[in-house]
Amino acid sequence: GQSQALAQVASGSGSGSGSGNALAPAPANANTYPRISVSCGSIGFRKSHRGSYDAAYQLSSYVMSRIQNEGLLAEMRLVEVVFRGFGRGREAFVKVLLGAEGRRVRGCVARVSDGTRVKFGGTRGKKPRRLG
Repeated sequence: GQSQALAQVASGSGSGSGSGNALAPAPANANTYPRISVSCGSIGFRKSHRGSYDAAYQLSSYVMSRIQNEGLLAEMRLVEVVFRGFGRGREAFVKVLLGAEGRRVRGCVARVSDGTRVKFGGTRGKKPRRLG
């Protein structure tokens, strides 16, 4: 399936995780609550456009600007970036973080980790589609 981006910015101490790309302060305990939680659908992308590279890029840029506009940088001393899933959203977020939009947040990043779920066995897959 297509990967859709969801960004959550957590404040307080602890680590937050969401599907897609997530920003959260460095872990201390589990008392973290999201300060910003947005998805590609909430910034105007509909249906299949939510899974596009452009949607993920604009979402990441939007989250970076909200972090700066709402003064969350002062509260977040250390930021942990947790990636979930593979796809265009991961590449778009990295490009925003390393670009001009993420220059202030970039200095606070303490750790970048991968939280992609790995399936061992799991349920039986769908039968292959045969075109003929």
